Amino acid sequence: MTPMIPALTAAGMMKVILSLATTFHWMATTSPTYRILDIMGDSAFFFMPLLLAINAAKRFKVNTSLAVVVVGIFLHPAFTAWVTSGKAISFLSMPIAPDTYAATVIPALLTVWLMSYIERGVDKITPSALKIILNPTLVLLISAPLALIVIGPLGSYAGAGLAWIINLLQGRLGFIMVTFLAAAMPFIVMTGMHHALTPIFLSTFAATGHESLILVAQVCSNLAQGAAALAFGLRSHKPSVKSLATASGISAIMGITEPALYGINLKYKKPLIGAVIGAGVAGLYAGIVGVTLYVPQNSFMAILGFSGDKGIANVINGIAMMVIALGTSFIASFIISGKQDRAQVATTETQKAEAPKEAVKSTVAEA
Repeated sequence: MTPMIPALTAAGMMKVILSLATTFHWMATTSPTYRILDIMGDSAFFFMPLLLAINAAKRFKVNTSLAVVVVGIFLHPAFTAWVTSGKAISFLSMPIAPDTYAATVIPALLTVWLMSYIERGVDKITPSALKIILNPTLVLLISAPLALIVIGPLGSYAGAGLAWIINLLQGRLGFIMVTFLAAAMPFIVMTGMHHALTPIFLSTFAATGHESLILVAQVCSNLAQGAAALAFGLRSHKPSVKSLATASGISAIMGITEPALYGINLKYKKPLIGAVIGAGVAGLYAGIVGVTLYVPQNSFMAILGFSGDKGIANVINGIAMMVIALGTSFIASFIISGKQDRAQVATTETQKAEAPKEAVKSTVAEA
């Protein structure tokens, strides 16, 4: 994920600008300028599978062009149009799940990983004189159907299962579900399963005009991830990490978590633990007091969406939830990341102290 960080950071900040522009009515969502900025902000996330294919191909030693071609099938306009048409899709009479894969992570990674074995296997069985023709053709013919029939739908099936569980438990164990979703949201986003949650909260809004589960959990998670990244940046001794953590932390607080998730929290692990703790605690509080959103929003701007039928009490509880998410995750990440930094510093000092000894030993051995 590391080579993608600049693109995700830029796209995330673009989304922050758009969020501020709509909140303070700087420009209309129908204006050409807004639409172009929106496309600029969406591009990195929409084509994330292709960016992953390039980086994963280098990691798994797969032909980069082939990896991009195979993963690109997930995003091909014709395939996307076929999916949205609602017509049945199949290959050699085997059904293909009608899913879209923009902004997903796991399908692309699994596809390229599988291609690494297919490419090596094909290379062993093809004659040397025909490798230049047969190898890429067979790899494409084998990898693409497997990706569409088996690998791609895995995330969708998992998402459908998650949605079913949420619908089943929401009525009886609402506060537990908010806690679980808030804490698990980073991992749900990583698999692309969060797309399966969108129809649930949209239908809830359409029917009732408010929502108190999925979007509330997303607000807790997004704020927690942003605070965790900011805390890690404050602890870090590297200017480049500080800069990235600050930018991605602000982006996450404004609702775009990918830069913080992939660039800081997941990469360094400790801040991700802090984010999970903070989101879980905030989600538990929100579930117990019944925080409700009357505007579809999953960022700091949700503060404008707490006002509704529940009155001022819901606004106070919503703000308290956001403070808990920010404060708990920041403190947890700051403490945990501090231990990590001290360990790194101790290791570095030990290496520096042992370096002269090793040099002496080397000189004695040469003598």
